[in-house]
Amino acid sequence: MKLGQNIVWGGMHMKKPIYFITREHKENFYRLLEKTGDEDNLEQVAADYILASIGTMDEDELSISYIEPLVSAEKFDFEQMFEKLSFNPLALALVKLAANLIDEKYEANVKQIFSVLNDEYQAVAYQALLITFPSFSKSWTRRYEFFDD
Repeated sequence: MKLGQNIVWGGMHMKKPIYFITREHKENFYRLLEKTGDEDNLEQVAADYILASIGTMDEDELSISYIEPLVSAEKFDFEQMFEKLSFNPLALALVKLAANLIDEKYEANVKQIFSVLNDEYQAVAYQALLITFPSFSKSWTRRYEFFDD
């Protein structure tokens, strides 16, 4: 199930809706966003979006229970997330991507990350990049005449 809605971050209105892969993803996202509290920081918003998706396709409620206490307005404790989710290659890949968006000291190899993600989680990764780098999505219709809403 895909849920879309227009969202405003940092005074920027994303023309295209943000999609959530499940209702739990959406609920987790808003809880994490409330904890981090800085909707103007697009990297943090994208990280919240990625982390909120983990486990929602598998009905794995443990993943968010590991992640949520490690997210706050002060920091994302990625080292603990890596440790707690090391048993799950898919979750680990998503955490690595979220960590890299927040801080470049955390390396994220695109091929290694995307090779373990299924279609839904790849869509989450793409959406997170559009959140972080919205200029492309905002100018899509101006760049390509064949674009059809």
